[in-house]
Amino acid sequence: MPNERGRPRPRFPQSISACKDIWVEAHAASAARRDIELKLTYKEEQPYTVRATAIWVTPTAFRTAGPGYGPGTNDANDKIYIDHLDALAKRRNATDTADEPTPGFTFGKPNMLLQPRATWQDNGVVGTAAYQVGLHNIMEVEFTVAPADIGLEAAVRFDVTRTIGVQSWVQGPNDKTPQQDIRRYFPDFRERANDDAGPDDEDNTPENNHIYSNDTPGFSIPQAVGKSYNQFLDGQGGLITWNRVVHHMNAMEFVRVKVNGTDFTHDPTSPDKASTPAGANTIDPQGSRAGDYVNWRSWQDWTWNSKAVVPNVPPVAPGVPAPNGAWERTADAPGQPTRNAIEQVGGAFPGLDTPPL
Repeated sequence: MPNERGRPRPRFPQSISACKDIWVEAHAASAARRDIELKLTYKEEQPYTVRATAIWVTPTAFRTAGPGYGPGTNDANDKIYIDHLDALAKRRNATDTADEPTPGFTFGKPNMLLQPRATWQDNGVVGTAAYQVGLHNIMEVEFTVAPADIGLEAAVRFDVTRTIGVQSWVQGPNDKTPQQDIRRYFPDFRERANDDAGPDDEDNTPENNHIYSNDTPGFSIPQAVGKSYNQFLDGQGGLITWNRVVHHMNAMEFVRVKVNGTDFTHDPTSPDKASTPAGANTIDPQGSRAGDYVNWRSWQDWTWNSKAVVPNVPPVAPGVPAPNGAWERTADAPGQPTRNAIEQVGGAFPGLDTPPL
């Protein structure tokens, strides 16, 4: 029957249980689990009581200095997470039998990192001595989850993830200027995480209400057997020689959460999908973002110096001395933006598209 203004009267459900969904928005994180109480009454039905928890995650540290990580330094204790950093912080010795500290490893802007290997295989060809050459910036973010002990809830799953834009250039002996190498595009919807190929750089299980992520943007490249540190295997049995490399990355770190007990999935192809704008927009978002973005950038510019001598480098194999020469961070030009930086970004991201000359 129409009401007095001629509009149809609304139809009300016969009971609360007939309603499909009731949405509630919390304006602050819960102080304790299940501290939000909703009492719903309708007609002559008995009141319905529902308890809820408002989950929120706050970034509490952004590390770009110091060599330590994991137990004894912070609450990151996931083995896969520790192994991801150990891949740079520790290295096999010359006989390939034990781990030892990598000279120069530190968060922030370390010098060239060398990982000796007694053997190296490229397209079935086994070499007797080679190095893994690491040109990286290194960071770690700590997040604090709320309310306290929310990680004890079996159905709650956290996932620290990242969306990035990347542009890199390489310059060989015959190149007059740096040539474009890697390109990664931000998706239009920033929660389509395009830098989440695996969980190895995440510690998603709260310890003392802390979870972590780390990243090592840059280049990790196998040195060709018996060659200089700027001569690399191309994966097809050939050599690539570089004299300068530049890597620019803008990143948005964030935490997402699920409350249905299902795990987050990681797409190994997500970085490759982001090599085109259209591809970046095909990555599926997951869960719900549970905190603000941590915006940061990594800028690197490396120049090859054939006359440099790297201290404290063991032989790559018994009786095989390490070669001379080193990658060095390119000095800033007067009046120009810094060439090497890793830091949080408070405003708009700097542009990626202009290689420094």
